[in-house]
Amino acid sequence: MFGKAFKIGTILGFKIEVSFTFLIILGALSLFSGVTRGLLYGFIIMTSVIPHELGHAVVARRLGIEILGIELHILGGAAKMARMPRTARHEILIALAGPAVSFVLGAAGLGLGFGLGWKPLLYFGIWNLILGTFNLLPALPMDGGRVLRAALSARLGRYRATHVAATVAQVFAILFVVVAIFAKMPMLALLALLLWFMAGQERRMAHLWRYEDEAPPTEVVDQYGQIISQHEGQGAVYTIPNEPGVAPPGVRTHAQGGDGRVPVKRVIRLPNGMVMVVEEYRW
Repeated sequence: MFGKAFKIGTILGFKIEVSFTFLIILGALSLFSGVTRGLLYGFIIMTSVIPHELGHAVVARRLGIEILGIELHILGGAAKMARMPRTARHEILIALAGPAVSFVLGAAGLGLGFGLGWKPLLYFGIWNLILGTFNLLPALPMDGGRVLRAALSARLGRYRATHVAATVAQVFAILFVVVAIFAKMPMLALLALLLWFMAGQERRMAHLWRYEDEAPPTEVVDQYGQIISQHEGQGAVYTIPNEPGVAPPGVRTHAQGGDGRVPVKRVIRLPNGMVMVVEEYRW
């Protein structure tokens, strides 16, 4: 997700990876707080983000979604899902699982920290409360942004809801920049830049993967856009209704001076609710 990452272990069957961008956080903490405190804060961040992402991953797995791994990066972390949730309810459940874990850990950290008088536990509790609260901001791809998209999808459809949630995220990014300038917080400005970029990435992904509620009919078209096969349904097998070696009308064959290959695009309605366009050549 954020370039090269290396595996540091496995928890509950999930591969845990650390992106090299995560080292930027450790470097910044060490620069402003000293090496010892920087490493302590880095450890607290890591032991807070991993349970947060495990919350997402465990719920997603229970809902039948494969998790490719958990990656720690400069924005915190991400549970990498093999596919999108099938329903808005599933997306909300997965999104809220992470902050729920953070709030539980935050309450436990504060309680034990005050009870034992140990500052690292207080820092752990405070950071988890900040992590849970910050992730509930309605800014895609953060958890609150995913909840917003799911809530809007019933009225707008997932495709348009993604665009709205991404726009809201970029508004937050602009606000973060303003605050960073007046409060002299360069890390917040960096976060704003990354949030703007990732919101735009979500919008581009929405263009690549159109959702079922706004998808065109399942069809096979030639290079001129003419439908040569159509089938309603999900997960079907598509074939061109022509004899072997015979191209659809208007397509050049080998005898007509071409190489005999027929370029077609398959618009496939997938069982997981999305549509994929595959461009290929057939003889």
